[in-house]
Amino acid sequence: MPKLKLKKSLKRSEIYRITIFMVMVLIIISIAYVGYLKSNNTISSDISVSDLFKKFFSFNSNNEVKLKTIVFKNKDLKSLDVGENYLYKVTKENIEIYDKSGSNVNSFDINMNNPVVKANGEYAVVVNLEGSEIIYLKNAKIVNDIKTKKNIVNFSLNEKGYVLYLDEAKEYRTATNLLDPNGTEIFDKGKGEQFIIDAKISPKSDFVIMSVIDTSGVYANTNIEYIDSTVNFGKVISSTSKDDSIYSTIIPFEEGSAVIGSSELAYYNKESTLKWEKTLNGRIQSVTPVNDSEFAISTNNSSNNMMDTNESEIKMFNIKGKIVSNYKVLGSVKNIRSYKNKLLTYTSRDIYVNDDDGDNLWKKSLKEDIIDVYFLYEDRIAVVDREKIEIYKISL
Repeated sequence: MPKLKLKKSLKRSEIYRITIFMVMVLIIISIAYVGYLKSNNTISSDISVSDLFKKFFSFNSNNEVKLKTIVFKNKDLKSLDVGENYLYKVTKENIEIYDKSGSNVNSFDINMNNPVVKANGEYAVVVNLEGSEIIYLKNAKIVNDIKTKKNIVNFSLNEKGYVLYLDEAKEYRTATNLLDPNGTEIFDKGKGEQFIIDAKISPKSDFVIMSVIDTSGVYANTNIEYIDSTVNFGKVISSTSKDDSIYSTIIPFEEGSAVIGSSELAYYNKESTLKWEKTLNGRIQSVTPVNDSEFAISTNNSSNNMMDTNESEIKMFNIKGKIVSNYKVLGSVKNIRSYKNKLLTYTSRDIYVNDDDGDNLWKKSLKEDIIDVYFLYEDRIAVVDREKIEIYKISL
């Protein structure tokens, strides 16, 4: 009997030594691998071995408390968005509204083929894309339900409840329409031989800015136009043309707008004067406004090199073109969002929360593919996968 115990003890000792040996080998290989990548400028010098371990073994840097799980059928969910106080979940048949603890506070029956919800402040609208219905909501209640003259192809909503939508105009390539919070039309403006790429309402609702492609000539030009929405409704305040650039996204500010393309960005004031422009190293993945004078952009310049770690960089700019902060994450960024000068960045499996200095405050890795992530409060987020919405209170 004693001999048997000795053999068992020896076996356990051998297993322990082998395990320690394998861990040491793994650490040595990892250090050498990271050193190789840094020497070839494949990854940033800021990335450490621990960062890679966290990436591949799904370590989380902070604690969180799961407050609520909202289960749904993926095929039924059509759209989600978060406003000042509520989360809106929309299917073809209904609108469900939840408070920021995940409790259902209201629901409404609808009948839309392609409903999309957008929320901003206390307002939200549900629009039937390629249809003509717009449902206005305020403080979790329906306040208006209107029908437009033509089918809607895209739309935006500002914090004051103004809706700007693009329609399928027969006499024009596209037309833009501005509605006030009551659903009353302010102007309807066709663009002739121009395609409207993006259009947004200013924070004060005093102007609309559009990025359009003019196809009337031999070559296509991109035009930036500011349109009055207060006195001379629909009148062009100012405009300018930009060759060899397509600005697909607009971020409006009080005195001008940032315009963003595939790798370039610029800022125009309300007189359509170009204040600055930059070309970034890499493809722009996502953009978001941060506050009344700053915005953030994520870029990725990964190649098809099998040694490439697919690193993304997030930069925060002010309206003067200065980089306020920047940080990097592993993976391709799906989207970035902001809440009170904090940035939420997520890839297919990882979520990051950083402050406006670029310092990481919280990170979580998931086993499921992430569909979307939203800030609910400064310390509360909603994580959406293919089957559920999970609401977390996070420690920053």
